[in-house]
This record gives sequence, structure tokens and C-alpha cells, in this order.
Amino acid sequence: MTNPITTEYQPFLKDILEKIQIARYNMLKTVSKETVNLYRNIGKSVSEKVEQEQWGKSVVEQLSKDLQSEFPGIRGFSSRNIRRMMNFYDTYAKNEKLTPLVAEIGWVQNCIIIEKCKDELEMEFYIKKTKENGWSKFDLIDKIQQDYFHNNLLAQNNFETTISTELKARVAWEFVDDYNVELINPDQPISEKEIENTIVENIVKFLQDM
Repeated sequence: MTNPITTEYQPFLKDILEKIQIARYNMLKTVSKETVNLYRNIGKSVSEKVEQEQWGKSVVEQLSKDLQSEFPGIRGFSSRNIRRMMNFYDTYAKNEKLTPLVAEIGWVQNCIIIEKCKDELEMEFYIKKTKENGWSKFDLIDKIQQDYFHNNLLAQNNFETTISTELKARVAWEFVDDYNVELINPDQPISEKEIENTIVENIVKFLQDM
């Protein structure tokens, strides 16, 4: 008589592993969303104090020092990253359309999009594509360097009917012209980030296959 453990265990194990992968992915998304929201709130507080209370920009250095003293080992509170938080808040403060979207992708990806995209339309495109495809930092940089935004628009079958004449002219001109653009924690070592990105990419591909 065939031992049911030998014939049924591998499918059983696979099912358990899939459940773990999905749960880990969902937890990662939650952590990433909360991180972006936290950084946006910090950026809002600092930006408002600098503007309304006329605090000097040295407050960023002081805040960074105090936060790192309170939370030793957390590199996300570097002065460089706090400045990014301020820029992040200032960029989306009055943009009701993009504000809900930015929490759906990682902090590092958000920083890259803000720093390297020319306008809100391009930013929206890369935010949505990053969410849809689970792009890592390196995937996103590669897509921007390849001018994926304008290439994609020009390749759409419905480009002529869905894009305004003004936008078509601008996109076409920018497409012809040369155009090259470059955690949860942007200060995280690259080797560690590469490992994290590989894990996330595999999980995303797994869910897409399902």
C-alpha cells in the first residue's frame, strides 16, 4: 500500500510555502505603506516649522542627531533622508490625485521618481507601473534611463485618440531628443537592498502567476 505521506506531502508543503510567501508579501506591503506615511508626516512637520516659524535649515541636522540618538541603528533618520521627507511632502502637498498613490510603492522608489521625473504625468506613470510590476530600485532606475515613459506612450495603439495634441507634440519632441536620467531606507547598503529586492520580485512574480 502506498504511503500517503510520500505521495501527498510535497503538494501539501508547496501549499504551506505559498501561504507563507503571500503572508510575507502582504506584511511587507503594510510596512512599506506605513513607512511612507511616517516619512510624509515627518516631512510635513519639518517643512511647516521651517516655513511658518522661520526655523533655519540647521533644524534638520539637529533633528537627525536627536532621532538617531533616540533610535540607534535606524539609518532612515539621517539628515539626508529627512531632507528627502521634506521634499516628498512639498511635492505632493497639493496634489490630491497622486497623494493616495505614493504610499503604494516603496520609499526608495518614491525618492527616485521625485528626483528624476520632469512632471506630474511622468511621475504618475512610474508610480503606477512600479506598483503594478513590483519594480525594485534598480528596475525603476533602468526604466527611467531607457525613457520607458515616452517609449510606452508612443507605442500605444490608442496614442492618437487618447493623448491631447499638446501632449503628443511634447512627448514626441522629448522622445527624439536625448533623454537620460539615476526600506524602506535609502541609506541601506546596496548588497542588502539587492537581496531584499530579489525576494520581493520573486514574490510578486509568484502572485502574478497565480
